[in-house]
Amino acid sequence: MKQESVADLRYKVAGMKIKEELYMNKKILATLVAGLALVSAVGCAKTPGGTETGATSTYPTGPNYSVEPATLPQGPGGDSTAAPVEETLEANPTFSDISMTLYVYVANGNIRSKTETVLTEGAICGYVKEGDTLAATGESKEWYRVLYNEKTCYVRKSIVCDNALIDAFQDVRDEVTISQNVNVRSMPKAIKSSANDLSIRGTLLKGTKVTRTGIGDGWSRVLFSYTYTKDGAKVTEDREYYISNECIAEAGTATATEASKS
Repeated sequence: MKQESVADLRYKVAGMKIKEELYMNKKILATLVAGLALVSAVGCAKTPGGTETGATSTYPTGPNYSVEPATLPQGPGGDSTAAPVEETLEANPTFSDISMTLYVYVANGNIRSKTETVLTEGAICGYVKEGDTLAATGESKEWYRVLYNEKTCYVRKSIVCDNALIDAFQDVRDEVTISQNVNVRSMPKAIKSSANDLSIRGTLLKGTKVTRTGIGDGWSRVLFSYTYTKDGAKVTEDREYYISNECIAEAGTATATEASKS
């Protein structure tokens, strides 16, 4: 019998390894094909959402129509919070002097002692929650300079809005019917450019009847049953939130009352 050389043996071993790799690749490819076929058969699940315009009867998709979950991470006050996504902030912001009252529309937010993307030790000098107001003394592209506990601090623009939007509502008391699925928001303004819209608190479905407590420019203030987590337990309470007037089917009899804004 002819004795195989070392080179021949190495060649055979290499060939066996190649065959083994080809076999494994075929198995992986078959698994991928089967998985794709299953996805095609089942389809993708749709997440119900709302719309501000009422222009479509189907559930819209995308970041502007996602429904905020009822259970959120805990904030410093035990209330639920959805912390804003850290975006690219100004390296050295330049502030213009202003005089404005700001309204906090997120569940919880940070008051900072300085403007920076990464929170370092001592950078947070306080916290605010939904519904709080702040006195702004300066404005840059992405920050407000505010007075907090008689100190100059800073807050990101992504967690506040102009309080004039809130004060502009005329008080009413009537029942309205939703004409199309609509987002319920903590402020009367839609954030179309944000991938993480923190103003959405839920959705009202078409046909739902709700109590309206105020009418503004293109928006209505309504009572909304909101569920959140506090101290580890779920809490449900009626809160005044905002929906687009374009998604209201019937206005009913809106009787204006004397405004009593503080």
